Amino acid sequence: MNQFSFFILCFLLVCSSLSFAQTVDIEDTYSSIRKKEFATIHGGASASLIYHESNRPDTGRLPWVYNLNGNLNVTILKNFSIPVSYNLTNQGGSYSYPTFPNRLSLHPTYKWITGHIGDFTMSFSPYTFNGHQVRGAGVDVTIEKKVKVSGFYGILNQAVQYDSTNRTLPAVYKRIGYGLNVLYSGAKTTAGVSYFIGKDLKSSIEKIDDSLRIYPKENVALGLKLGQRLNQNLMVEGEYGLSITTEDSRISDGKIKSLNVLNQVQVNQTSDQRSAYKVRGSYTFLKNTIGIGYERVAPGYQTMGAYYFNNDFENFTVDYARTFFQGKTQFSAKGGLQRDNLDKSKSATTQRYIGSLQLSSPIGKKIQLSVNYSNFQNYMRVRNQFDNINSSLPNPNADSLNYIQVNNNVNTSLTYLLQQSKERVQNILLNLNFQKSTSKQGGSEVASAGIMMYNGMLGYNLNLITQRLSITAALNTTLTQMQTNTFIYGPTLSFNKRLFKDQLNAGLSASYNRSEASETLQAEILNLRSNLSFTYKKRHTLNQSCLYQFRSQSLKHTTDGDFTGTITYAFNF
Repeated sequence: MNQFSFFILCFLLVCSSLSFAQTVDIEDTYSSIRKKEFATIHGGASASLIYHESNRPDTGRLPWVYNLNGNLNVTILKNFSIPVSYNLTNQGGSYSYPTFPNRLSLHPTYKWITGHIGDFTMSFSPYTFNGHQVRGAGVDVTIEKKVKVSGFYGILNQAVQYDSTNRTLPAVYKRIGYGLNVLYSGAKTTAGVSYFIGKDLKSSIEKIDDSLRIYPKENVALGLKLGQRLNQNLMVEGEYGLSITTEDSRISDGKIKSLNVLNQVQVNQTSDQRSAYKVRGSYTFLKNTIGIGYERVAPGYQTMGAYYFNNDFENFTVDYARTFFQGKTQFSAKGGLQRDNLDKSKSATTQRYIGSLQLSSPIGKKIQLSVNYSNFQNYMRVRNQFDNINSSLPNPNADSLNYIQVNNNVNTSLTYLLQQSKERVQNILLNLNFQKSTSKQGGSEVASAGIMMYNGMLGYNLNLITQRLSITAALNTTLTQMQTNTFIYGPTLSFNKRLFKDQLNAGLSASYNRSEASETLQAEILNLRSNLSFTYKKRHTLNQSCLYQFRSQSLKHTTDGDFTGTITYAFNF
């Protein structure tokens, strides 16, 4: 061992023992030093430039938009891993938003310790902290594969100043948060505790009128989780959440000391303490699993650690799951009773049957059927399928702030294989979807609540394998029932061809759709798209896409034209 190698080995051993008192693979580390394998680097980067031109003066879009994305993973001496990712863009640069359009993430890893620096998400419990984006620092520590400790501190929302000229984006206080989660997962026992604090900084925005009803809030939430396998077939589990929320932390008088059990938030007459819990038991026998559960979420229960949350309900449920035909068919069902108005504060109580069903099964050798149904309340991003067809954005779903509270959801898909050989594959696709929902935007219900949407798609796909050519034809329809019924329908035709030993992929597509409201023509839209993708030595990729869109609006008697061109270079190493 030369002096340089000995010095590096000793330095790493001392630093690691002082920092974490953890085990180091000495033999593997020394082997890497001796072979001069100090570090390996791999990752990728991409740069996109988007140009948009329109004869409409009110598009609200920048003519030039850039996007820089990348990820980098550095592994040092085969033991230290440091992944980094970033996303930079000038899109939306004219306004401030609660979420962060530009993101940088660093996730250093050493054996059982992973750090998070920059922008990241974590999930502790649905009752405390669940999938909220954080800009700050966090850590995950796994001890002997059974105990996992997670913690974070950072910014949940950045401040948005009040702008009287922009009523679509309300003022938002800067919100910080921190939390801790400890989870034990044994062979028979699961136990965990989570703790979350969220606070709005009172001085982060200028003083605004109280009539806007925008106040700095504070929240503390505590979660407990326990699961126990009593024998090989029987399992019981439960989860409990306690949340204290102060709606206006500026008020300092009239404190209610009894609520401040966790002594972490400002408590006054606007403070409220709520709880939520759920329990479930399941029994497995002969490939069958039967379960029974109960969940209760108190009226007004909320946590700053989740974007949206349902409250004021209790569910009594029974569930069943089984696989058939050597695992080819999967079936599961869940049903029960749900009621609200738990504190009798509403004029009426709603009681309804709830259920969900999932079925996936082949029918013969040529048909594949999938059916999903649920009438459980859930928040999700819901988009009319024509929003995607007509969108001129590269990623129309990115960072959408619009959520829909879906109360009924039915989705059915059917695939029929017409032909399959070495030369060609042909199939027919049918997708049907129904959703009944209540609109939510920024947590507030839209006045016209109750939306029913029917989506349908009938498609044909031909894949000529030897010619490396695929052709797809589809007919899409959407019926939206609100105060005014809207019906949109139209065909789509696309071609894709691979050339030069699959290095070049070229595509053309055309779509046309008509929109009618109360049987009156509203608009006609024609989309013409082209794309080219060239790959060189599996590491370099150059993509180019163009969209020509023509809109004819009957009521305004106008015809608009838009052009969007995108060029992207990506490099992997």
